[in-house]
Amino acid sequence: MFKTLIEPAQLAALLDTDDVVLFDCGFELGNPDAGYAAFVESHLPGARYLHLDRDLAAPPGGDNGRHPLPDPAAFAGALASYGESDLTCYRAEHPRELAERQEQSWDELLGWARRHFDVDFSTTCGLTHVTQPTATVERLSHALATLGPFRLAGLSPLVTIGGSLVAALGILEGAFVPAQAWDAVSLDERWQLEQWGSDAEAEVAFENRRRDFFAAARFLELLDG
Repeated sequence: MFKTLIEPAQLAALLDTDDVVLFDCGFELGNPDAGYAAFVESHLPGARYLHLDRDLAAPPGGDNGRHPLPDPAAFAGALASYGESDLTCYRAEHPRELAERQEQSWDELLGWARRHFDVDFSTTCGLTHVTQPTATVERLSHALATLGPFRLAGLSPLVTIGGSLVAALGILEGAFVPAQAWDAVSLDERWQLEQWGSDAEAEVAFENRRRDFFAAARFLELLDG
């Protein structure tokens, strides 16, 4: 009997705990969009969708097959690039209240990263790109290059949803609880909602990102037993 298979009743019981992260990987080779369409129509509560082409395989080429295993080094390199334009390095000049919230929240993240990785960061006001010190980029890249594929997989949504490699690494290293990191990376969006109000669609989108962020953090936590 396959011990990797469980009964529906067993899964239903597990859904009431924090020890399970569900991934729906449904896919049709002849119709690559069918799996996600089926997921949108109906899926298990709390499940996340992973696309075979985009999430679970590297681009095919040469003789490596239709769905080759992802290259961990290439995957880590893509995540490391977020360190070159980390959310926490781009501040608002005004309104002053927003700038103060960013300073209070984001300076704590950058301060931890400075101490932990022995690096420095360049910050700016506005969205004009600011170049980070070479040593900073190299050390953050090295931190990712030493991670195994499962931790990279868990780290990825934290980085891409939040836009901050620093916040994601802070969760991974246990320096910040997920709630604190989420408050930091969602600060700008929450400010906009406070100022301009919200609608049902925006609230659903925000909640989905929050849920996926916390699910990724929980996945990393489960890796440590």
